[in-house]
Amino acid sequence: MARSNTKIVATVGPASRAPEVIDAMIAAGVDVLRVNCSHGDADTNAALVASVRARCDASPRVVAVLADLQGPKLRVGDLDEPIDLKTGQVVTFYCGPQEDAGQRIPIDHPELVSDCTGGDRLLLCDGLIETEVILAEGDEVVARVTKGGLLTSRKGVNLPGSGLGTRAPTAKDLADLPGVLEAGADFVALSFVRGPEDIVRLRRTIESLGYYTPIVAKLERPEAIDKLDAIVTESDAVMVARGDLGIEIDPAMVPVVQKRIISTAQQYAKPVIVATEMLESMIDNPRPTRAEVSDVANAIVDGTDAVMLSGETAAGRYPVESVREMARIAALTEGELDHGITREEHKRHVTRAQALAHAITQLVADLHPRAIVVHTQTGTSARLISAYRPPVPVIGLCPDPTVLRRLCLYYAVHPLGTEACATHEELVAQANDLSYASGVVDDHDVIILMSGTPGPAGGTDRLMVHEVVAPERRLAAEPTDVGITPQPA
Repeated sequence: MARSNTKIVATVGPASRAPEVIDAMIAAGVDVLRVNCSHGDADTNAALVASVRARCDASPRVVAVLADLQGPKLRVGDLDEPIDLKTGQVVTFYCGPQEDAGQRIPIDHPELVSDCTGGDRLLLCDGLIETEVILAEGDEVVARVTKGGLLTSRKGVNLPGSGLGTRAPTAKDLADLPGVLEAGADFVALSFVRGPEDIVRLRRTIESLGYYTPIVAKLERPEAIDKLDAIVTESDAVMVARGDLGIEIDPAMVPVVQKRIISTAQQYAKPVIVATEMLESMIDNPRPTRAEVSDVANAIVDGTDAVMLSGETAAGRYPVESVREMARIAALTEGELDHGITREEHKRHVTRAQALAHAITQLVADLHPRAIVVHTQTGTSARLISAYRPPVPVIGLCPDPTVLRRLCLYYAVHPLGTEACATHEELVAQANDLSYASGVVDDHDVIILMSGTPGPAGGTDRLMVHEVVAPERRLAAEPTDVGITPQPA
C-alpha cells in the first residue's frame, strides 16, 4: 500500500527503543519519532534523542525527531511497589524529597500544597483514580479516595479546575532542552501551554542556545482553548493532547474541542497533531477496535496533519503493527476525502507564496496532475500548499537537511533531499528527475512545479505545468530541451 498523506508520529519507549524496532516502525510508515522527556533526566533524554536520530539518519526515508518536554505536568514519584487505593481510604501525598515513605505517595511538584485546597479533586492515572483533598499543609496533602484503583510509579496527576502556580517551560524543561537540541531534535513540544507567552519564553530560550527549532504547543488546559488563536499564531504547530484535555474539561467536549483546534490550525496554515488513545487497545491486542478505527478516520476527515501513537508504541506489545494499522487506516480514509480548503478559510494576510499555493488548488482541480513538486529553502511554500489539503502527493525538494526534516509533519508533503541549483533550468531538470526517481510519477505524467528564482530564501514566484520526461530521454535531448511542454486543450 502507498504511504499515506496523513503523517504518523510514534513514541519511542521501552517497547520500541531497540534499533531494529525503530527501523521496522519507519518502514511501516512512521514520519516523526517522539521522545517523551517526562520519564528521564536530561542525560537520559539527550541520549535517547541521539540514538533515535541515528536510526532516522540511517533510514532511506526522511524521518524527524520530536522531543516532548514535560512542562508543568504533575506526576507520582517512584514507588517501591504498586499501591492498591481503596474507595473511602484516606491517603497522604507528600511533596518533599523522595524518601522511603511507606504508604505515603510522593508527588514531583513541590508547589502542590499551595496549588490546592480542601474540596479540590486530585486525579491520578489519567483520571482513573479520583481523590478529594481534605487538607493541604506543610509539605503534605491529605485526601480521601472517591474512586479507587491500582497506582503505579510515574503516573500523571491532575488538578482540574485549579490553576497551577508553575508555568511552562519549567526548570526540568530548561534542564532537558540543551541536550535534546544538541542531540538533533527537529521539533520541541511544550506540554500544558496556558497562553502564547509560554511559547515566547521557550522560543527565546531555544534561540539563546543557538537554535531555531520549531515549537509544537500541546493543548490540554482550558486556558489554552480560551486563547487558541493567539497560541496557534505564536506556535509552529499544535497538538490536541486529548489525555489530559479530557481530564481538565468535560470528556464529552473533547471531540468538539478537537474539531475547533483542527479548524483553527488550518485557518493559520499551521500543522496539527491529534494524540492520545488513538489505538489504545493495541497496547495488548494485535488489532484495534472498530471505535478506534473510527476515531483515527474521523480525525483525518476533520483535517489533521498527523495522528500520534503513544503507549501503543512506547510500551505496547505490538509497536510495529500499531504503526502499520495506523498507516492503513489513513490511506483508506484519504481515498474518500473531499479535498480542498478555500482561501477564505485562511485568516493570515495573503503573501505571494500563499497566493501561489492557492492557485495550485485550481490547477490541480483543472489539470489532475500526478503530483505537486515544490522547491523550498525554508519549508514555508510546502507548508502553505499542505494547508490547502491537495488530493495529490506534494514532493518537497530542499537542500537543507534540517528544513527537510520539518516537512515530515506537513500533510501530503513527501520530503526529498536535493542539491542547490544555480539556474531555473537546473531546478526544472532536478524536479523532473527526482520526482521520477521517487516512484510517485512516471514518464509523460503531468506535475505542477512551484519554485523561486535560485538565490536567497523568500523568492517563490513561479508556477509551471511540466510533463515528466524519463531521465534517460531528457539527457539524450538537446541541452535546451528540459521537457517542458504545453498542456493539450
